[in-house]
Amino acid sequence: MTDKPKATPQEQFCDQAVDYAARLMLKQDGVDLGLVLDRMLTFCVAHMCLGEGSVMTAEHFRDFADKIDAGLFHRITGEGRTSTDH
Repeated sequence: MTDKPKATPQEQFCDQAVDYAARLMLKQDGVDLGLVLDRMLTFCVAHMCLGEGSVMTAEHFRDFADKIDAGLFHRITGEGRTSTDH
């Protein structure tokens, strides 16, 4: 696996803003992580559809799903490790 290049200052800012927004929503009574993720994903998909169209947005999601299946997040989920991995 190749290491991802270091995030740019703009990417770091956006990551911090998304993290802050999620934490703010989670502080509200009755708001759970599932609802936060639903609203963020809905916002993202709607704006992708507006910018690139539904067909291209769906293609991007299929590509992303393939990357997830291939282990994109295994280093943070722990999936794909054997008992000898540390």
